[in-house]
Amino acid sequence: MRPAALPGRYAEAVAVVRGELPAAFTDGTAAAAVAGWAAELARSPLPASLDHNDLHPGNVLPGGRFYDWGDSVVAHPFAAALHPLGVIRREVGQAAADDARDRYLAEFADYAPTDRLRADLDLACRLGIVARTLTWARAAGAGPSEFADAPRRTLMSLLDP
Repeated sequence: MRPAALPGRYAEAVAVVRGELPAAFTDGTAAAAVAGWAAELARSPLPASLDHNDLHPGNVLPGGRFYDWGDSVVAHPFAAALHPLGVIRREVGQAAADDARDRYLAEFADYAPTDRLRADLDLACRLGIVARTLTWARAAGAGPSEFADAPRRTLMSLLDP
């Protein structure tokens, strides 16, 4: 899921999604957007690293250790924030998510100015949806039917503002 690989992985995600997708996913609009975002993220001053790709409280042990690395990928380090920031936004609100984002980014202040880090985080989280779509597709193929539409819903969120 490194930035250079994301356009190809996006094509894989579209191919595995069952059900109807909006025209933007079939007419090349979303593919072009992904390619542009990936090219921009590839210029980030931060190198790719290991991304858990399923980080949520259920995968954190006491003492702050993580487990269940089965969905992990090599990606931009900010892609790891996709799920945690989304949960904070939904459960506590946008202001809390912005605060959590800024506290997280403070650890990377030596790499780039805050505005650049925020832009990279936004791109990495948006593009992290590609990895989550493929993870959901694997889970939906082997799991209960209640998850059957999760890959499609996840991929469609790629174009949410």
